[in-house]
Amino acid sequence: MNNPSVKATWAQVLYFRIFKDFGQETQPARVKVFNNERQQCQVKVAIVVQDAAGNPVELPEADFQKLELIDYGSGQPLPAGWQVSRTPGEYTWDEAIIPDTAEAGSPAARSEHADDDAAGRLLNRREQRQMRQAIFYVSTRSTSRMQIAARIPLPGGGAYATTNTVWISDPDGLGDKNGNFNSSVLVTPTAFPSLPITSYGEFDTSGNLMAHRVGDTSNFFLAEEHYVFVNLNGRELALKSVSASTTASAGFAVYTHGDAFDTFKWGISYYGQPNASAPEHLPLPPLRWFQLTVASEDRAPEERESRQSNYDPLTMFRNSAGSIVGRSNTRVVIGLILGILQGRFVNINSSVVPDVNATTLHMLDVYGNYHSLNLTFGAKANQLKISRGASD
Repeated sequence: MNNPSVKATWAQVLYFRIFKDFGQETQPARVKVFNNERQQCQVKVAIVVQDAAGNPVELPEADFQKLELIDYGSGQPLPAGWQVSRTPGEYTWDEAIIPDTAEAGSPAARSEHADDDAAGRLLNRREQRQMRQAIFYVSTRSTSRMQIAARIPLPGGGAYATTNTVWISDPDGLGDKNGNFNSSVLVTPTAFPSLPITSYGEFDTSGNLMAHRVGDTSNFFLAEEHYVFVNLNGRELALKSVSASTTASAGFAVYTHGDAFDTFKWGISYYGQPNASAPEHLPLPPLRWFQLTVASEDRAPEERESRQSNYDPLTMFRNSAGSIVGRSNTRVVIGLILGILQGRFVNINSSVVPDVNATTLHMLDVYGNYHSLNLTFGAKANQLKISRGASD
């Protein structure tokens, strides 16, 4: 008497398909991914197994977890430089923004005859109920495309069912009825294109970043904002973060003195993370204060004394800009606190801090690409410039 609580053991594979979006798509399916090792593309695998009598049965979880991706050509695990996970990462995969390459459009090794329009039989409802589908997330640093297949160990060990049995055409995923299947996904890694500096910001006629005055201007200091972004083919990309480092969260800053006859005698930069309303790391050590020296006016000239007042850059920001005004998830806002009175930069011990006229920043977009820029002052303390930094 059959015991319904005992699950039948699977013995063979009925349906086996690797694809991008849906099981009946043209083979090999084509996928693009940035080769920054952070963005992941999706590759899907569907499988139905049956017992020795040909009845569809449930694939046990332990066996389902043994599904893996392989090199279609060699039948071996994917080589170094390719990573596969069943867990999605934190970066967005959007093929619409990934540029096409000559390699992406060139013919691939065909895993089935393109002109084979023969419609194989469809899975019946019972078979469909037993289908299991896995989603793999693939990332790479490779510059060469990879044709990917899938495999699973057969019960008893020593053999695999694979989707790279190249001598058959398999338009329906049901193979040749002898356990041979043929489907694949062709992944084309794409490097982020080299963009001109004009794709990273707004510029005035002198080549400086365009300045936008914000907030209160009634003090001896005021604030201006500058907007830095990544414009790819007319679209500003959403940004994830900005840092002085590609390996850690680190602040960046520039600050300098202008000439005595300039309107603005000094400038101190601030910045915010994308879409942040408050600045980060302001002031960045060793800078702690702006020190203003003022002579006493309530005594006779020969008795006047000079007194020194320290002004915290963060307080000055709050009393001028108040918040990051032009914030956006597609922008890094770099501001300047600008002063019209002479003074000097000092640290927590009131020792003089030298000017910092240049720094490097790294913007990370939501697709996992770093964009390195050099930030410098122009000819005056109220002018900022950017240039392309080292490649990441």
